[in-house]
Amino acid sequence: MEAKKNADVKRVGLNDLLYGGNCPVPKYIAVCPECGDKLHVDAMEWETESGVPTTGGLYVYCKNKEQDSHMYWQSDWQSIINAAEKWCGAVDV
Repeated sequence: MEAKKNADVKRVGLNDLLYGGNCPVPKYIAVCPECGDKLHVDAMEWETESGVPTTGGLYVYCKNKEQDSHMYWQSDWQSIINAAEKWCGAVDV
């Protein structure tokens, strides 16, 4: 498993994260806290000069067809968002 993680580790580029890009988050990084399904992430904000996504500027969401029933409570999702920000290399502005 460690070799797979090392092979998949990369800086996620802005092109992968642009709104509507539906960049999948690897399951070893995070899964939906409500149903355990795959997550996707889009960048809504990024640094102008570097193109690096910003913390607080990512939209993390579940791809499950039943996601409309998800509550998206911050208490359940904040650790997931933090993991996605770390994986993307997001920076504080």
